[in-house]
Amino acid sequence: CDDGNGNMLYSEVVSVGSEFSVSGRNGAKLPATLSCVIRENNSNKVLQTVTLNTSGDYDLYLKDKFGSLELETCDEKDCTVDIEYKYTITNTGNIDLTVTDLIRERDGISTDIIDMMFDYELPRGESKIVKVDVIVDICVVGRYNTTGVVDAESESGRPAEDSDQYILTVGGITRPPTRPPTPSPTQLPSPPPTRPPTTFPTDFPSESPTVAPSVADPKI
Repeated sequence: CDDGNGNMLYSEVVSVGSEFSVSGRNGAKLPATLSCVIRENNSNKVLQTVTLNTSGDYDLYLKDKFGSLELETCDEKDCTVDIEYKYTITNTGNIDLTVTDLIRERDGISTDIIDMMFDYELPRGESKIVKVDVIVDICVVGRYNTTGVVDAESESGRPAEDSDQYILTVGGITRPPTRPPTPSPTQLPSPPPTRPPTTFPTDFPSESPTVAPSVADPKI
């Protein structure tokens, strides 16, 4: 990846699914343009050229995709969040118990977390808390279904078991609505000037009649 002018910022072999970071030269901020060329490792054949506008003139969001690249982090902004699950195991019976199994089922995968208990003994009326840290990607819409299953038994071998479920829903990134483009103003057409009507002068009436009146001969 370079700054668009040939100044190299990153050039390493990156495996599929791996992450890499690009920074400005000598600790400076990123250039206005970031140009990345993806080549095949063996033949050096160019597979893809990706150009990113990193000037700040355009909005960038985590998880934005640019060809085969995806934006995962930007400075302190990150999609991953550490979440702590607390599994509370309470002996509600009237005899002391020993926990034999503690299973976490999440997204179809079962994991035995009993080793996270420092003491397996669970006297009547008492509780034990097991804490498990997980990493969740909050930029992706997801629904995480977690079930805790506990098995225990008394000193005489009497079994006891219980389970509970918790569903965590992640809404993902909410992007602001895109603004419609502002149309360029159209110039109002200038109406052609109207010519004033031409008034033809009217003839003035003659002061004297143009034809003398006829006088009839008197009858005798």
